[in-house]
Amino acid sequence: LMMEHHIQWSVASHDTGLDRQNSERYISILKSLDEFYNMVHLLGDKQHTEPPNGTNRPFAIPNEGELRSYFVMYQMDNAGASDKYLKTLRPEVLEHPDIQFALKVMQARRSDNYGKFFRLLRQCNYLQACAMFRFVGPMRLRALKVINRVMRPGKNEAPFSVHDLKEQLCFNNIKDVLEYLEYFGFDITSQAGDDGEEKYKVILHGNVLEFQVD
Repeated sequence: LMMEHHIQWSVASHDTGLDRQNSERYISILKSLDEFYNMVHLLGDKQHTEPPNGTNRPFAIPNEGELRSYFVMYQMDNAGASDKYLKTLRPEVLEHPDIQFALKVMQARRSDNYGKFFRLLRQCNYLQACAMFRFVGPMRLRALKVINRVMRPGKNEAPFSVHDLKEQLCFNNIKDVLEYLEYFGFDITSQAGDDGEEKYKVILHGNVLEFQVD
């Protein structure tokens, strides 16, 4: 999971099959882990015909909810597979906080709610962020399309704060935002603020609507 995150950060890797190969390996590992969990549950249920220690709690595996949640997030764009997978989860696993977090991410992704998606990205831990990162690019482009459509009065060109985009879309710094906007052909203006810091604005226009969202 961390490896794919770092591969996606590497510009050079986008011209190779490394990210795809890593994705395929990761899915294979998750499927093997899923089969292992199912087997352990089956053996555990057979061994404990009565709940252990007189409790009503089912046979539990440490970290199962966390690790299964990565599979949910990783497959969230495959609606058939992810929905089918969720139906196979035991109730106690489905109620795990990490699974519930993954479901919120899935809902935000499928509904194009970029505000909720990036709020969740700010709240999550490192491995959850790695799982979400593969969807950051498409969600940023969706956000840019929405902002571009809403903020242009009468379809005219309109300025929008680059600093606001940095915060809203979870960019690391202004330089990354500027490079992202310049890739799509946006014009950038700048002027010194009252504090002496350079303030940037992007000139919104219709061109971004020509780009395909994955």
